Amino acid sequence: MDEDEQRLVLVVEDHPVNQVLAVAQLEQLGYRTVVTASGWRALEEIERQQFDVVLMDWQLSDIDGLETTRQIRERENTRGTHRLPIVAITANTMPGDRQRCIDAGMDDFLSKPISLEDLRGALERALPSESPSQGIAGPPPAQDFEKKSGAISRLIDDLGDVSVVATILSTYLHELPMRTNDVMDALTSGDMDRARSIAHMIKSTSEALGQTDLATISRQIEMLTAVDSTSIAELEGEVRRATAKAHLRLSAIRDDLAGRH
Repeated sequence: MDEDEQRLVLVVEDHPVNQVLAVAQLEQLGYRTVVTASGWRALEEIERQQFDVVLMDWQLSDIDGLETTRQIRERENTRGTHRLPIVAITANTMPGDRQRCIDAGMDDFLSKPISLEDLRGALERALPSESPSQGIAGPPPAQDFEKKSGAISRLIDDLGDVSVVATILSTYLHELPMRTNDVMDALTSGDMDRARSIAHMIKSTSEALGQTDLATISRQIEMLTAVDSTSIAELEGEVRRATAKAHLRLSAIRDDLAGRH
């Protein structure tokens, strides 16, 4: 398929790991992409060019995905323009989250971590007039990859390119120390909104890469409303241990994948 014939997807996502993963999955399915980390920037991009569908993260650093979607729908209603399909992409899995997305004007809902097949299905529902994507041919999946991590193996099978997965791991490992330092700083200063927001980002990317210990402690922080000095010390110990474990494990897997490329 010529590039001009490929559907164009706007990815609204503020975490570098999730950005790399979304682009890799969409390219595998045969879509072109534009990526932005900001709700305001997403509104500007939609003014500048025509997209076929939007993948909208709920948690963003400025206006969230719900408010961004509401503003898109208000503009469409005011101008009488066509309805742009919007698919919610979120790590929120609480009862009622799907309905909140639908009420804001979204058309579909996917929970992180997102498999290639789930993404394919959502895009085909959003764009029912097109035939199923055949994807772009690439290197065969590394079927013989040692099963050190089921999540990593699934990514390799989904994307069919160990170099892309190695890039995702490198991005995660580069970001992780900063994110864990930020969440501890927020807890120490008593900024619980910021702590929960950062923990949410750590949780979603850690789940996608099979780092269950770090995802679990991040989920616990995300649910906190307050914390005292004793709890902070305990949480910091747990965060540091889980971070060190994830770093050691994923560094070894990344190096293994780089050697196979």
